[in-house]
Order: sequence, then C-alpha cells, then structure tokens
Amino acid sequence: MEPLLLHLLVLLPAIVLVRYAFTCGHRISTMPVGPPPLPFIGNIHQITKKHTQIKYVRSNFPFPLKYTTAIQLRKDGHNDGTFIDKVLDRQEKHHLSWPQLAIIGRVLMEEGSDTSSSLTPAIVQALIQNPDVQRKAYAEIDAVVGHDRSPVSEDFEKLLYINMMVKEGHRWRPILPLCFPHALGERRLGRWQIPPQGYSSRGQHLENVHGSVSTQTTLPFSSPSVLPNTPELAPDYVSGTWERRDHYGYGVGRRICPGIHLAERNRLLAVATLPLAFDFQPGEGPMDSDPMNGYHNGFLYCAKDYPCRPILRNEVIRATIEREYATATADVFSRFTEG
Repeated sequence: MEPLLLHLLVLLPAIVLVRYAFTCGHRISTMPVGPPPLPFIGNIHQITKKHTQIKYVRSNFPFPLKYTTAIQLRKDGHNDGTFIDKVLDRQEKHHLSWPQLAIIGRVLMEEGSDTSSSLTPAIVQALIQNPDVQRKAYAEIDAVVGHDRSPVSEDFEKLLYINMMVKEGHRWRPILPLCFPHALGERRLGRWQIPPQGYSSRGQHLENVHGSVSTQTTLPFSSPSVLPNTPELAPDYVSGTWERRDHYGYGVGRRICPGIHLAERNRLLAVATLPLAFDFQPGEGPMDSDPMNGYHNGFLYCAKDYPCRPILRNEVIRATIEREYATATADVFSRFTEG
C-alpha cells in the first residue's frame, strides 16, 4: 500500500476498525433467519447458541479496556479530558454500573465506527468505477479546501457534492440491508393485525433504495434515481429538497443509530480527505462489486478486498499529509500512548 495512504488512514480514526467489522460480520453471518416452525420449537437451540456467540463477540470488544486504562491513569493523577474521562467525572451523580459504562463506550464508538469502516471502502470502490464522480469531487475540494491543508468540519457546509456522495453511498451499498430489528414496547394496532408486545420486525432498507431485489440486481452507483422521471445522476439528484436527500442508512423510527453523529463526521472527513490526496484507479485483477458476491454478508455488510491503485495527486499534497501526520503524532496521539 502507498505509505502516504497509511499516514492518511491513521488520521481517519474509524477506518482502523474495518478489520474488526469484517470479523464481527463473519462470526455472525450464520445467524438463522425467520421464526421457528412453532413458538419455542425448532430453531430455538440454534438461536440460543448464536445468541451466546453474539454476546461473546460484544463482550470481548476492546473498549471496556479503555475504561481500565483511564481509571489507572486517573489514579496516577492523569485526566486527558476524553469522553471516558468525562463519563467517569460524573460517576458520583449517575452511579453507573460497569456494564452500563461499557455499553456507553461501545454505543458511541462501535456503532459510529461500524458505519464509517464499512461504508468508506464501498464509496472508494464506487469512485474507481466512476471517474467522472471523482473529477467533480476534485473540483469541489480544490475550490473549498485547496492543497495546503486537509478538510475540517467547518468545510462541510460548503462541500455539497461530497455530502451527496456520502448519501449516495448509503443508497448504493447500505451496511444494514435489513436494518436493525425493532420490538414493540406495547400491543399496537396494525393494518391487518394487532401485533403483541415484544413483536419484532425488520425494515427492508435494501429494497426501499433499489426497488425489488428479487432479480438479484441493484442499481449502479450514480445511476438515475429509482424514482420516476429523474434523469439526473444520483449525486446530482439528491442535491434538491430534503425529501429527495434523506435516506434510511441509520435505521428507522425512534431507535435510529446512536452513533449517527460520530459516523457522519468520520465519513465526511474520509470521503473529503481521500479524494483530496489520491486519484483512485483500478488495480490489477478483476473487481467484483456485486452486492451478493463482492461483499461479506453478515451482521455488517462490508466490501471484500478489491484491487485499487491510489495515485498521489501532487507533491504539495504529499508535504501537507506528512506535515499534518507529524503534528498529530506529536500533539495528539502521544497523549493517548502508554510508555
């Protein structure tokens, strides 16, 4: 891999968790679907077994370790002002249990990082296949940001096309094609039935954004919108009213992704910074972007490894990345490195 690209990925915090996302997806990919033949009969043993495996995966997620590290540092008189430190500062008021502390860290980081680490490789894959979209992204980034610095959050309101690319990525390869399951908190009247309390359901996100998936095909990135009479390419089309622009990438209803704010900022930084530095071209070998064969099917929906050739756009950008990497290493990363 291009060494400069490694420096850039270090500056994009959520991307380093992409391998964990792959692992989690593989370990849960055999989760049984559909209800058992009769209540509490049939697949109940398999479901219980898989539930135990899922609990094991989640309980071994590394973020609770961060609490252990933070507590030890605080005993030595160190308080770095991190999110975990701020939670611990309020312990006398909230009296949270250890599992609650662990879940808070997981919710903020795991949920936001899952979206970032899964969707960013898919968007890069789409850019390789759509050089015209890359050219539009270059023009906007060069006009708003230039080559002497990397994008910051204050730039986002001016990076309209980058925002459109992110939203199109949500539509093209949603990381949760069926969304998270929802459960009714109380008995509720539906269109044709009265589901009981605790009844679970899933949203058909993939079908909502691509139409019927019974033909095993999906619309290409930057294709004309699934809505009728819209000849524009999708990133251009979604620049209109909010009805056109919104998507269901973070779920539906009141229980949307709690990591939405972290995910949005991480992904906008990634999608704005990567095209700033590199021209992504096809690598050696075939690329399979088919949603059925080219992606890991599991709890998380991630692109399999694909050939990619990142080409540095110019030497000014090289100097910018190396300078910002050195500054981040000295001023930021060093604060959170033991030893």
